[in-house]
Amino acid sequence: MPRVTKELLRKRAEHNEGLLTTLEEVSLHQQDLERIENFEVYCRHLKILYLQSNLIPKMENLNKLKELEYINLAVNNISKIEGVRGCESLAKLDLTLNFIDIEDLEESIENLSECESIQDLYLTGNPCESWPDFKEYVMAKIVQLKRLDGEEISKSQRLAARQKLKQMERDLKIAAEENIIKKQIEAEKGDNENGYTKESRVKMYEEMQEQKKQEEAKNSENSMFKEFNDFEQNMKKKEPVTVYNQFGDIRQCNEGKYDFAYSETTDKTCVILEFKVPKFLDTSLVNVDLNPQYVRIEIKGKITQLKHPDEIIVEKSKIQRSQITGVLQLTMPKQNISEVEARNMRIQQIKEDKEKQDKLKKLEQEQREAKLAQKKGMDEYSKKAMEQKDDKSYLIRESKKKSEEEKDGETKNMFIPDFDESEVPPLE
Repeated sequence: MPRVTKELLRKRAEHNEGLLTTLEEVSLHQQDLERIENFEVYCRHLKILYLQSNLIPKMENLNKLKELEYINLAVNNISKIEGVRGCESLAKLDLTLNFIDIEDLEESIENLSECESIQDLYLTGNPCESWPDFKEYVMAKIVQLKRLDGEEISKSQRLAARQKLKQMERDLKIAAEENIIKKQIEAEKGDNENGYTKESRVKMYEEMQEQKKQEEAKNSENSMFKEFNDFEQNMKKKEPVTVYNQFGDIRQCNEGKYDFAYSETTDKTCVILEFKVPKFLDTSLVNVDLNPQYVRIEIKGKITQLKHPDEIIVEKSKIQRSQITGVLQLTMPKQNISEVEARNMRIQQIKEDKEKQDKLKKLEQEQREAKLAQKKGMDEYSKKAMEQKDDKSYLIRESKKKSEEEKDGETKNMFIPDFDESEVPPLE
C-alpha cells in the first residue's frame, strides 16, 4: 500500500515549488493511502488537506497541525472522529460516506466539540444516520456548529435540540447497545457478507489493483512501444553515482553544475567549502553526506561529490547556510594537524590579528585627532569673525576700503585712447 512520504508530498507540492515548510494546501485524494502520517513532520503550516477517496481507517497524527482549517476525509474507512482536539483552527470537516456508527457517535461528537473553531460538518452516508435523532443530537452537542451536511442550523432548531438533549443521550445509549447486539447476530449468521463494510471496500480495492496489474502487463506485451517502455523502466532503475570510480579513486562529479570553492581559515587549521545553493531552495531539499576524504551533496536527486584537499575530522565539522545568499558553508578541521601545531597556529594568528587591530586603532586615533584639530581651527576662525563683526571701527574701515576699491575699478574702466589726439585730422 502507498504511504505518505516526503517524496510524495514534494510531488504534490509542485504549486509551491516543492517546498514543504511553507506548504498550506495539499491534495492526496485517490492515492490508496491507509494512514495519515508525516504531515506534522514536514508540513506544520498546512491549512487545507484533501484525503478523500482513500482507505484510511483512523484519524491520527493531526493534533500538531495547529493551523489546519479544512480536512476532507470523504469516502474512507473511518469509524470514529478522534485526534482533532489539538486542531485549534479546524473550521470544516468532511466525513461523507464513512463508517461512523451509532455506538461511536457519542465519543465522536464529544471529541469534535473540543474544536472551538468548527463550523461545518458533513456526515452524510454514515451508518449513524439511521438513528432518528442523529441531526438534533449533533446540533445540541456542538454549539459552535453553523452548518450540518450543508444546511444552516437556525437558532430555533438548536434551542429545540438543546431541550431534548438529556432524553436523546439516554436514547442514544440504548440504540448503541441494540446496534452492537444486532452486529453480533449478523456476524454469527453471516448475513452481512455481501454488505458495504470497511472489509468489503479493502477487498474491492485489492481486486481492482490485481485486475489493473494484469491489464497493464497484457497491454505492455502487446504494445508497439514495448522496447521504449523497457528502456524507460531501465532508466528509472539507474543506480546512483558510486563513491569510487573504476580505478579505485574517489569520484568527482557535479551533476547539478553548482558553483563551489575550497579555501582555508586564516590560521590554516580548517578547510572551508562554499557551495552556492540557489537562494530560494528549501534547506529540506539539500542532503549532505560528509566523510573524512570527500563530501557528497544531493539536491533534487542530482549528486555533487568532491574530494577534500586535506583529510578532515567529520565530528568537529560545522555546516551552515546563509539566510541572505543561500550559500552552504562547510568548515572542516584538518586531520593531519596535531593539537600542538593547531595551538601554535592559533596563537600566531591571534598575534597577527592583534597587530592588525592595534594598527587600525592607531589609524583611527590619528584620524580623530586630525578631525579635532580641524574643528578647533574652524572654531577659532568663526570666533574671530564674530568678534570682528561686532567691532564698529572694523566695520567702518572695511566700508572705506570697499569704497576705494569701487573707485579704482571705475578709473580702470575709463576709455583711454592709445594714440595722440593732436594727430587726428579734423572732420570735414
